[in-house]
Amino acid sequence: GMKRRKFTRERLHAVRKGYRDLFYGDGHFADRVAAFGARNDLDPALREIVDFIQAGHKRPLCMARPKPQNLQPDTDAGDE
Repeated sequence: GMKRRKFTRERLHAVRKGYRDLFYGDGHFADRVAAFGARNDLDPALREIVDFIQAGHKRPLCMARPKPQNLQPDTDAGDE
């Protein structure tokens, strides 16, 4: 969608980084949303996401857990 809307490569990377920081950053999600909401330099695409989240106090938001980066298949299985 963002490529179709002619987002520049730099803007696309900035929005993706902001999204990762918002949803997977350190601390509590509510604190990150408040911090993002207070920023004046936020990209309009991120502003739309933050406004949507802040407007829906009673709307549940499903959060995905990030996949562990160091998860390796169990190679010792069956070697007993």
